[in-house]
Amino acid sequence: METVLLTSQVGGHAGVRASADGSQILKPCLPTERAFYEKVITDDSVEGFKLLRKHVPAFYGVTPAEGQEGKDSIILENLSHRFTKPNILDIKLGTVLYDDAASPEKRERMIKSAKETTSLETGVRITGFQVYDTTTQKTINIPKDYGRALKVSQLPEAIARFFPIATPIVPLSTPTPTDEEGGHTEITPSPAGTPPNLLVPVLKGIVQSVRELRHALAKTEMRMVGGSILFIYEGDPEVLARALESAGADAPANEDPFADGTLPIPIFSLKLIDFAHTILKEGLGPDEGVLLGVDTTIALLEARIKEVQEAAEA
Repeated sequence: METVLLTSQVGGHAGVRASADGSQILKPCLPTERAFYEKVITDDSVEGFKLLRKHVPAFYGVTPAEGQEGKDSIILENLSHRFTKPNILDIKLGTVLYDDAASPEKRERMIKSAKETTSLETGVRITGFQVYDTTTQKTINIPKDYGRALKVSQLPEAIARFFPIATPIVPLSTPTPTDEEGGHTEITPSPAGTPPNLLVPVLKGIVQSVRELRHALAKTEMRMVGGSILFIYEGDPEVLARALESAGADAPANEDPFADGTLPIPIFSLKLIDFAHTILKEGLGPDEGVLLGVDTTIALLEARIKEVQEAAEA
């Protein structure tokens, strides 16, 4: 298969490649990640697995990793492929950042990292994200350092930066890790984004999908370290308006083909990703740190809906 380097990656390890037509990605994987997909996709005996299937990328098998002798890559759907201007956010879930195989030194380092970021208290850490600026018609990339430096009180601001409305209301700032007062240093302006009447239904659809994901995770006995929710929504307002109109009264998350076999214009995508350090095992119970992160995410999104609605009424 002819491949090219994936250009829309905002989190995770480098080296992910895409098929020539952009519809699939090839991601170098550990045996645990391959086992996760094969188990969740094929095992019908576990309710949690059946519920979780719709919340993970489509899995197309395994192929030898390019340039890495003896290693494999999993073949997955490219979640951003059908979007015109994809806005992409990776939220890392969980309060524990190391697995059982970690050395004592790594455990200590990861415990320190969880305490110093938002992970331990909230179960989430925002990694990198990209947002299409409707004024400049350019994509703004926010680096991973931004998420690592965030305080818990600044998470709503980060969510607002990823879901900007057409009239900029987000401070032109980013937290700095060395600022003891949790102050700010000016960077690029927050992107001008989506009209409120379009953004609200997108946010509501995303919240509903996150709630469904939480239900699936609560039914799944697992320990997930380093897993994320990947959010994508259409950043071009004209394309988004057509997609919402086409969806009509249906839930914005509807991705089922039309009667003629064509796919609807995507509005948003929300998937659980990155399972290199995920263990599925009966008796473990659900991962409470991950569930905390999902609950935090729901609360942040609901607060953003309220902000956007209030801005529209102002």
